[in-house]
Amino acid sequence: MSKHLSLRWLGSVAAMVTGFLLAGGHLLEETTNDETWIMLAKNMIFIAHLAMAFAFIAIYDSHSNKNVWGVAGMLMATAGTIFVTAIVFVETASITMPDATALLGGSGVSWITGTGPLLFVLGIVMVGAELIVRGEKARAGGVLLVMGTILFASAEFIGAFAPVSILTGSALTGAGFIWLGIHINKTEEQQVSESTI
Repeated sequence: MSKHLSLRWLGSVAAMVTGFLLAGGHLLEETTNDETWIMLAKNMIFIAHLAMAFAFIAIYDSHSNKNVWGVAGMLMATAGTIFVTAIVFVETASITMPDATALLGGSGVSWITGTGPLLFVLGIVMVGAELIVRGEKARAGGVLLVMGTILFASAEFIGAFAPVSILTGSALTGAGFIWLGIHINKTEEQQVSESTI
């Protein structure tokens, strides 16, 4: 297995882990009031975001046209994911240490809380749009990423219906990552079989 193919394999696994943990973590977080379960949910979401950075690179490598739009989307999504991972880490710590959230408002760090989620959302939408335009097997994954991300991001603006938006959005986004992870793996298997012929 070449380094290129092993990167895709790692990204495929990362995408599927992201999908399951993202959807499961948000489902658990929105349906429980128990501190222990909320801590577990936050850790699931944290690990999902860590894996997501690898998933974006593999999705770009296997499904993108490598044009400016694809590069910009992958870079924005990856940078946004890194920032959001830091935010989720602090939110997780704040469950047992309430003063930890003060870190997010610090003058040297507040730009991360402002730009991170925006980069994250715009990056995922750009990656999803690139996948939709490119078509083939990645199109369905792109549609799921775009729909899920927009629904999830809209939760901040819809008040009482926010939990429904979060659950539906994270489920669709998670399904998109799982779909793309499966197809990254199929792309790799196809390339391996072609190289052995």
